[in-house]
Amino acid sequence: GMGVGVGMGMGMDIGMAGGTPPMPLSRSVFVGSLKPGPRVAAELCFLANSFGMLESLKINMVHSTAFLNFLDRQNAIEFYQTCNTHKTFIGPAEIFVNPAKPPIIEAWLQAHIDNGATRNLYMASYGPARLDEVRLMFSQ
Repeated sequence: GMGVGVGMGMGMDIGMAGGTPPMPLSRSVFVGSLKPGPRVAAELCFLANSFGMLESLKINMVHSTAFLNFLDRQNAIEFYQTCNTHKTFIGPAEIFVNPAKPPIIEAWLQAHIDNGATRNLYMASYGPARLDEVRLMFSQ
């Protein structure tokens, strides 16, 4: 079956594999080489949340890629370094990661985070509703 796998040695000094990253490390990480499957989003969240809280996750299965946006830059750096020093799998696919340009955290989301919000909500196939309509449904 599909599973999330990251081999990590305890007490190991994790350095940069392959030299300098293509852009400065930020709180955002690009993930490539994903393979389609019903559990890709759940496995990415499970893996990422083992490093820290996510602000958002955007998956583009047409291009087999995703963007993970952590709340804390250090969590993203640890995720990046670990995935670049250990083979990392989402389902049967070995993924690769690179730094990405982080989006601005919207004020409404930052307010929830400041008030202790700690959970991810994954939504898919919610029909023709616009994002503001979906937010309204969940704010009630």
